[in-house]
Amino acid sequence: MLGRFLELSLATADIAASVDFYERLGFTQLPCNDAWPHAYCALTDGRLCLGLHRYESPATSLCFVHSGLLAHADRLETGGLRSSERHLGFEEFHHVRYAAPDGQTLTLLEARTCSPPAPRAAPPCGWWSAWSVPSRDFAASAAYWERLDFIAHEVEALPIEHQPLSTDHLNLALHRPEDLRWPALVFASDRMEEIVSGLQAREFDTRRGLPAGLEPRCNGLLAAPEGTRLLLLQDDYG
Repeated sequence: MLGRFLELSLATADIAASVDFYERLGFTQLPCNDAWPHAYCALTDGRLCLGLHRYESPATSLCFVHSGLLAHADRLETGGLRSSERHLGFEEFHHVRYAAPDGQTLTLLEARTCSPPAPRAAPPCGWWSAWSVPSRDFAASAAYWERLDFIAHEVEALPIEHQPLSTDHLNLALHRPEDLRWPALVFASDRMEEIVSGLQAREFDTRRGLPAGLEPRCNGLLAAPEGTRLLLLQDDYG
């Protein structure tokens, strides 16, 4: 319904600082076009694409590509999905934004803004599992995502309590704000102890804000310069 997932779009006032952080983690830059009027670049770990945008709002957005966006946005409106922004003019780069529950933003684009990533055998932070959002009402939020063709799975207790939501191209999750008050990119690996140890050796702080009950030897939480959290887990988050 939304289209093909392109990137997690991140707002940053200092693109250079964010690029340096992600490149130190092992992300690499992707070729980008000049569709956006503001400064923009994209990075990847071989599976996930992060778009860094020099604007203030929205802070983060799940970004999808759907051709024929003008007609598609009208169909979504007819189906009850109300947009918060529409940029569909003749001389504009076509994109539409929607306000989802829990402060999440969705952005639909007419076309790609960066090249697709080349897969890697061993992503530097482990396999990207989900974009996880703090929610006080799992049922209400899950109902919204189900309207957009996500499948809501049973709530899981470990490694922290969360409700997985999935489509063919993107996994989301809902977690309790008491466990982690920020949205987070979740990565999982059976070699996470090695990954965390390597990050600590390179002076990354992996302990600050880590949810209670997670062993810091083999789990970690990183904070990027623009505020994005990366939750690194030994256990699966599916």
